Amino acid sequence: MTGVLIPGELLLDVNREDRELRRIGPFGEIDPRQVPEDQLADLEFGIDDLEEVLQQPVVLQYIDQNDNLQVVDVPPPALLPIENFLPGGEISSETVPEPLILPTEPKRGELLRFFRGTTLIEEYPLSQIYSTSDFYRSNPFAAVRPKIFALDPQKIDHPIDFPIFSERFVVEQKFYAFVEGLFDFILRFEPFRSAANQIRLRAFYAEAPDIISGHFNTNDNPNLCGSTTTQATYGNNALASQWLSGLMYKGKFGLVLFDSQVRGGAGGLERYSYPAWASTASCDGENWEAIALHEIGHALGLADEYILRARENESSRGEPNITDQPDTLASPNSIWSFEVNGRPRRYVSVTDHGNPTSNHMSGPWNSDTVGTFRGARYRNDLYRSSPNCLMRNTTVPYFCKVCREYIEEVIS
Repeated sequence: MTGVLIPGELLLDVNREDRELRRIGPFGEIDPRQVPEDQLADLEFGIDDLEEVLQQPVVLQYIDQNDNLQVVDVPPPALLPIENFLPGGEISSETVPEPLILPTEPKRGELLRFFRGTTLIEEYPLSQIYSTSDFYRSNPFAAVRPKIFALDPQKIDHPIDFPIFSERFVVEQKFYAFVEGLFDFILRFEPFRSAANQIRLRAFYAEAPDIISGHFNTNDNPNLCGSTTTQATYGNNALASQWLSGLMYKGKFGLVLFDSQVRGGAGGLERYSYPAWASTASCDGENWEAIALHEIGHALGLADEYILRARENESSRGEPNITDQPDTLASPNSIWSFEVNGRPRRYVSVTDHGNPTSNHMSGPWNSDTVGTFRGARYRNDLYRSSPNCLMRNTTVPYFCKVCREYIEEVIS
């Protein structure tokens, strides 16, 4: 990745309209909004000046490695959704502010200075932005030779080559034991069980500087089993992207596994190479490993199959496990009713013509059921092929048949 990612949380802060823009007056360093009206005339910088400043856009200035002055616009960041995995297997979302990608890397020791117009409103060293003692210290994962988990570790070419990164671990073998458990978990699921030699996991261990916040300042949230108000748990995504994107599957997908007594985790953000996150702790009836396998599903091109109003305006990218057609028999454009790569899908549709099967949920359904079931990719007017799937709920112990066949085509 070129340049440096500036975390969106910082961009929100510098764009706040209620920030204290202080200036020196006869009362010392003050905010003119906090001065009694009868004393405003004594200020060199008053309310009118302040309002004028607030109308100016925020810009960032810094000196880069080539001693060039860089000036970058800093608009208020958009809020982007990430998945939040609830104890019962349901999947919700939270938002993270969009980061800013600098065009070049700042010079070592250089301050990043944020201005409104000509008014300096904040300045930060990179070490403060990234919550690490030295941003320019060596990436602890770059020199790691990963431990390989595969049926044939000597095999070079694996269609699925997924990385797992350690966080808050101080015992190497403990981390490897969890990754081995993940590999075994994945092989319980078809089509991976039948094509086990097509997948490998790369385990990157870098001893944590401490067991509380680790490399990425990953702190526990008070997530209780049975709670419906679970918070997503993740570390400094911008730093994780900076360090890990070159090691990730397709440069975009990976999992940071953090050692914790408290359940938690979060989905990744493909656009900025944010990894997914998972705690080693789980509640009864759930597996942290399912978060990783759900993310592998995304890495292979599968869409989420649940409804979530907060994300219903996101555009489809032609994922193979959703359709806008309610009838797989009557609609030739439905993606699981016609030939794929010249090979027909051998499915018997359980759809009543013109009606989605979710209107007739009499069952019994199983992992081989194929039809059109209302509710997919966050919307109520899109359809999935099966009542349940790991792409819908992380407690479902299988991928639906459409997802399985698609994965089989990808990994073969």
